[in-house]
Amino acid sequence: MKTPTGCMRSRVRRPTRGVGYALLLVLLVGLALLVSGCVRISGLTYSSNSERGPAYKIVVNVRPNNEEPTEAARGVIAFRHPAGWTVESVTYSGTHSGEAIYSPTITGYYEDEWDATPDDAGHNGPKSGYVWWSGYGNHSHQFASTDSYVVTIIVDTRGMGGDLTFDVVTGVAPGADPEDDANKAFWQLGSLEEDGRGARLDVAVHLTPVVEPTILEMDPADGATNVSPDVIAHVRYSEPVANYAGNVFLTWVGSPGENVPAIVSYSTGTNTVNVDPLAPLTPDRTYMLVSNVDVTDLVGNPCVGTHTFFTVEPAAEAPTVTVVSPAGGATGVDVGVNVTATFDQAMDPGTLNVGTFKLTKQGASTPVAAAVSYSAANMRATLNPSGALEPGTVYTAQLTTGVESAEGLALAAAFTWSFTTAEEEQEAFEDVPLGAPYYAAIQGMAEAGIINGYENDDGTFSFRPENPVWRWQFAKMIVGALQIPCNEAMIAPFTDLDPDDPTKLDMTEFVRAAYDNGITQGTGGTNYSPYLEISRAQVVTMVVRAVQARFPGVLTTPYGEYTNTWGTAFSADHGANARLAEYNGLLAGLPLTGAASNPWGSMSRGEVAQVLWNVMGKID
Repeated sequence: MKTPTGCMRSRVRRPTRGVGYALLLVLLVGLALLVSGCVRISGLTYSSNSERGPAYKIVVNVRPNNEEPTEAARGVIAFRHPAGWTVESVTYSGTHSGEAIYSPTITGYYEDEWDATPDDAGHNGPKSGYVWWSGYGNHSHQFASTDSYVVTIIVDTRGMGGDLTFDVVTGVAPGADPEDDANKAFWQLGSLEEDGRGARLDVAVHLTPVVEPTILEMDPADGATNVSPDVIAHVRYSEPVANYAGNVFLTWVGSPGENVPAIVSYSTGTNTVNVDPLAPLTPDRTYMLVSNVDVTDLVGNPCVGTHTFFTVEPAAEAPTVTVVSPAGGATGVDVGVNVTATFDQAMDPGTLNVGTFKLTKQGASTPVAAAVSYSAANMRATLNPSGALEPGTVYTAQLTTGVESAEGLALAAAFTWSFTTAEEEQEAFEDVPLGAPYYAAIQGMAEAGIINGYENDDGTFSFRPENPVWRWQFAKMIVGALQIPCNEAMIAPFTDLDPDDPTKLDMTEFVRAAYDNGITQGTGGTNYSPYLEISRAQVVTMVVRAVQARFPGVLTTPYGEYTNTWGTAFSADHGANARLAEYNGLLAGLPLTGAASNPWGSMSRGEVAQVLWNVMGKID
């Protein structure tokens, strides 16, 4: 039989004469059975300054140092603890795993013979108020120096706390008959180590009073509604917790016991259990977030069980068109009409464009040239044709399935409707025939009595759409377009206006009305400069200022990434207004990248008519 020399050298101390020789004889007899039996404690983990509780844990790392074992043995673990504690379980894992079997015989050996051994490196004598628990592994195997084991001791402290100590000693026993006291010397191998490596004695621990864990927060909160189906639920505790797996979960009302499949994780820094469902929750269904009483703190103190109810938001529905203008089947529609569609929910402005909102003449394959805009305030899309429609003609408007809601859902099907324009009407101006730039705007404003034009020698009228507009003329046009009241009692607000004609409304009244409504502020001091040509930037700012003052809420703020044609860098005063105006369709129909690309250029009569016509359509 091979002699475990490594174990022999480290285990046998210099014995006293007589007793030492007797002990040596026992050891030599035991070695015949336990050639694998040299073990030591390589580490001990326990918690001090923590709460007392029913699941206090002590972890013992054990490593054999026998290089060539030939026979099977069982590991022995002895644990001396305060008499008020109860050992709930002792398990081992590693190269082999199992449970330790309590042994009254080995326990009696420690209480009698071990305690009677004089104090030395591996013994510390009896300890008043403390008791032993000793046992051995339920599997026999050969202990080799390449093995390693972790022994976990779970204790119920029975409410005992304060400053305490415990002792841990390891050894081995025969595999076939572990309680044979002929080998009892090997039950306490640690006590024979000159450096005490097989024992950890007088281990000090301080346990504080019990503080049961509480729940600080549950998310979603009780009664929450419109919760996202992609929610990750959270339960945050007042201290670190254990046993949360299977005890913190989601279930849904109407199916008790059917938990939502989820990944349950723990965030140590915040003492939070996270429940992440494997699939989105069902829309419009009520769920329950549960934390059972079986959730405990790290020493086994239970947390009060509770739960919250929350309801997932309804499923998003595809958008629908609620109102169109002109109405489907309408006849006698003005050739200068703007076509609009109002939706039942907020839409994605980026999906409303000339590719998804079209107007096509009957028999034609190419849609009418137009600009498309969207008002978030009204949930309304507007198609503004670049020119007048043909009289007496059927047109079909179409919204394709490329139109999407703000939630990303498309129209369930393409939406179409048709209307018929009015028969050809008398043109207001001989130089603005049907189909001319800005025809619809000029014709519409003439019919509304807002603009007149110039009388020709033959009795016809010309509008002269390319002519610039003087500042006082613009005041007249915007006051008429916005239906701002004027009367002869008004007094000139500036000193450089023409003398007032008391028999009719003229420069004085129009400028005064614009001034009183915050549309114009003059050009400096008491001057208005009535005959100065007005620029596009000035028109845009006056129009925006007027609409915001008289019709608050009509203009919608552009979304953050929106970029207008002119940009905003050309003027700190006018740039933002140009961006707001274009986003809201007030510049629709203007060739902003062509003839009307210079914001500082003079705005023509035709351009002014188009802008004011757009404003009239916006506030209608």
